[in-house]
Amino acid sequence: MARTKTIKKITKKTIMCVKCGMITDSYEKQFPKTNSSLYAGYEGYLPICKTCLNKLYSEYLDIYQDHFMVLRRICQLFDIYYNESLAKSLMNSDMRTIPTRYISKLNLNPHIGKTYHDTILEEEKAKKVQEITEQSLRQQENREDAEINTEEIDETVEKQLADARKIFGSITNENDALFLKNEYDDWKFRTGAKSKAEEEIIKNICYNSLSLKKARESGSSTKAIEETLLN
Repeated sequence: MARTKTIKKITKKTIMCVKCGMITDSYEKQFPKTNSSLYAGYEGYLPICKTCLNKLYSEYLDIYQDHFMVLRRICQLFDIYYNESLAKSLMNSDMRTIPTRYISKLNLNPHIGKTYHDTILEEEKAKKVQEITEQSLRQQENREDAEINTEEIDETVEKQLADARKIFGSITNENDALFLKNEYDDWKFRTGAKSKAEEEIIKNICYNSLSLKKARESGSSTKAIEETLLN
């Protein structure tokens, strides 16, 4: 008479590894425990045995070639809290036990109760802080640039005023001095004047141009000034 094969079934007191299919009631020793409510039906134990979880690390390491990326991937899969500092502390550990060591450390303060959802929240918060910091730095740089530009403008104006007073003598009104200097440079450039006599004529034209400007601004008669300029 042929023997019938006994098929072990899952009960409320047993747990099955989703990777190797092992069913056992000794899950406290053979399965890692996490904080995720997804596994409440398994009393908080992951549905993958410790042996398979550790093998999964090696399998992923062959693919990703990056310790941190592998641990993050495992944490994503099983809703486990991921912390880069904690991952870094295990870099030189035995590769065959890194995932289970990592989970054991998560069951200690200050990581108790955290899941991958907390990882997302913390990284979003860190990103916002970084964005605010970078924005503050950009604003500070813009302010510094503006201050530099202001200093450069001030230096340029001072030079223009000094040049104007060198050509036209002492002029108390800075706006008048700058106007005369701009007019003088423009006329000299357009005419190509080089001799002392030509420069004196240009100076007289500039004086009359300033008088004409002020007369127009005040609403005074400009006829006499215009005739002088024309002559």
